[in-house]
Amino acid sequence: MKKIFVALSVLAALFIATPSMALVGTPDNVPGYDVQMPFFLVGMDGAGVDTLMVIQEVGGTSYAGPGGTRRVVGHGSTKGSVHSIIYDRYSIDRGSWTWTYTPDDVYPISIRYAIQEMVGVNDLPALEIDLDGDGVNDHYAGYIYCENSIWDVNPDTGARTRWPLNNLIGKQYLVDLPNGLASGANMVSREYCGLDRPVGTLLHPAAATVLNQHTIWSSTYYQYPQYTTTGRAINRPNQEVFNSEAYAVSSLREHLSNNSLNYHQQVGPLGEFALGVAPLGHVNGSVTTGNPFVATGFTLAPRFYLRTATANSYFFLWTDRNHGALAGQVASAWQWRNTVYLYNEDEYSINMNINLPYELNFINFVNELPGGATWAPPIGGWLDLNTLDANTFRAGAFTVNDITTSQWLGSTYQTDVGTSAALNWAALFEVHRDVGTL
Repeated sequence: MKKIFVALSVLAALFIATPSMALVGTPDNVPGYDVQMPFFLVGMDGAGVDTLMVIQEVGGTSYAGPGGTRRVVGHGSTKGSVHSIIYDRYSIDRGSWTWTYTPDDVYPISIRYAIQEMVGVNDLPALEIDLDGDGVNDHYAGYIYCENSIWDVNPDTGARTRWPLNNLIGKQYLVDLPNGLASGANMVSREYCGLDRPVGTLLHPAAATVLNQHTIWSSTYYQYPQYTTTGRAINRPNQEVFNSEAYAVSSLREHLSNNSLNYHQQVGPLGEFALGVAPLGHVNGSVTTGNPFVATGFTLAPRFYLRTATANSYFFLWTDRNHGALAGQVASAWQWRNTVYLYNEDEYSINMNINLPYELNFINFVNELPGGATWAPPIGGWLDLNTLDANTFRAGAFTVNDITTSQWLGSTYQTDVGTSAALNWAALFEVHRDVGTL
């Protein structure tokens, strides 16, 4: 009976949706400017699982344009456009398309269709993966980034200009109708965070200009140009990022922490309450120097569940750089092994190694398990991935463009496909995360 309640508690903690706090630096269920599908999975040869992408415009017809002026876009008129890019596991652009949207619009598309229509024959093999580990490629896989552009009309010149607005949300579905499987999860919204103050309008105007580049309101911590891909740099400033430093800084700000070694309370010139960064912050009105990094640890906690011998749990981990690239070596030989802790539902644990060399890593969990009876189905548990960010709390000097930590997004896809379709099931979850701070 104890185990039943423990299992229910774990499920409640990991999988039940709660109201979003819009915490910048961690994926949460709020509208964003850009939307990212952290992974897609499509069965090859037109069979098996397909991924469906649905983007919704939730900003409506009225919004605040430059200078706070209210803008109105009529129903049926173009409000903006989205550039959807298909990336392979190494984050190489393999195809893209652009589509326009109207207020309150809904845009659905099958990724199988998108691959067929938008990916050239020479790029298609780069999307192939061997998901089941039998040595034969069986799925197309990658991720999709949706770049949003909302357009505004300058009332003085009549020119149409780009204007950021958090007006898009996305959902993804994994559907395998022949096997009676369907599951879904929200896509990742990247909020536009236009919080940078112009130079000269700092929290304390008498301070040095450099402080505007290092306060928690600045792009240095949790907003910076989007990651660079091969042959194409995406410059999208003031976008939310999902690394440990972003999460740590934003978490401390949200909790109004006043006892951290890196933070203190301060009151701005307009009487606003804020959190300053120490030692790169205002200490009694003076400027100090030092190490502003605050994250001391970072963990992802994917869950696995294997009810029968035909069940599996797949982990999809996206990051913003190829960690294991080796000069002169083919990609299949790349290595970036991480020691992780594996727990079952009896709290028994071992440590094991998982190779995560690519920007998008696909893990067939059954193939990673030890072969002993302890780990035979039925079994459930979770992985403690706490070594993914070795650069947390880095000592030494800090420069404006010195971003040392990686972004991470994770998903768990759990399935069971047996001889009876009535017993087949599937579930898709976002992997939860935690960050340690001083």
